[in-house]
Amino acid sequence: MVSSIADARAAAERLGWPVVVKPADLDRGEGVSVDVEATRLQTAFDEAQCLSRAKQVVVERQVEGICHRLFLASGRLLYAVKRLPMGVYGDGTHSVEALVSAELTVQARRPPWRRSELRPIDDLAREAIREAGLIETSIPEAGRFIPLRRLESTAWGGIDEDVTDHIHPENLRVALAAAELLGLDVAGIDIISSDLSVPWHRNGAIINEVNVAPLLGGGEISRRHIGEYLTRLLQGDGRIPIEAFLGGETAWRAALERGKSLDGEGSGIFITNSKKTLGGDGQEIPMPFQSLYERCRALLLSRQVRALLLVVQDDEWLRTGLPVEYLDSFVDAGGGLRRHQNLDLTLPKEEEQAMRHLLAERVRATGA
Repeated sequence: MVSSIADARAAAERLGWPVVVKPADLDRGEGVSVDVEATRLQTAFDEAQCLSRAKQVVVERQVEGICHRLFLASGRLLYAVKRLPMGVYGDGTHSVEALVSAELTVQARRPPWRRSELRPIDDLAREAIREAGLIETSIPEAGRFIPLRRLESTAWGGIDEDVTDHIHPENLRVALAAAELLGLDVAGIDIISSDLSVPWHRNGAIINEVNVAPLLGGGEISRRHIGEYLTRLLQGDGRIPIEAFLGGETAWRAALERGKSLDGEGSGIFITNSKKTLGGDGQEIPMPFQSLYERCRALLLSRQVRALLLVVQDDEWLRTGLPVEYLDSFVDAGGGLRRHQNLDLTLPKEEEQAMRHLLAERVRATGA
């Protein structure tokens, strides 16, 4: 970390040229310069410092290779991609400029949220093309990748290639060890390597970043793994049992008895009506709600709740709807229901029947 060009030069000479220069407090690849030699240091430093909010610049040793993102979840690899910069693929027939023009036409026909970050050839693209040993009028062979940027970044976009099945076990081991070291159940490990199928100690690969909140679903490869990710993250179908008991005091007693029968399965059985909530230990939990709907929604936010027993004793849900998607079971315990706004008033028989129908219908939907 440096704040002056003199310190930047000293750091670069200590690390060895070329170096990477970037702002200390930005992401998305903004302000990053690579292949920085002594003659370009001043320009790279000025650009990075100008963009940095704290006017701090990072000078890093440059490592040969391409960034690979390993997405880890629950102690295992979910998928891995090679993160190529923005670019096009040769077809053996068309020039680089023609390939870019054709791809821009394809992207323009797509809806905005499906377009890539590809843009017309500019000075940065020309530099990347020259680095690849080509010029704009060159006709690259079929399948050859032509980069239009020196590196991939969120700001410029890029192309992902699936390399999930090509990772050397040793590279995966160190990625998993890095996530474990930092206590991360989900992590994005970025490895710069010339070939991820070769172990890091043979080709000088490094872990460049450990991301605590890696993007999932941003690209087609990533979206394909969302289902597996959720399967690893959630136990069962990801839902807790929710049972409803309809009636007066008899419904409350029925819920208490049901809670006792479930207690052998472990703590976390919560019981609530519109005015009283019992925690997994049987103690009352104060809440600022005189509403079964609000109490239920609050309890659903707690990881301590493993099962929820709802005692329905008034007509609130006829106005609000149910606070949950469905019920696992519904017990009609008998006893008259009351008006939610005035508990001194009993509910007419037709409205009691409407409440029974509402609850029973939601349970039947579960079975379907």
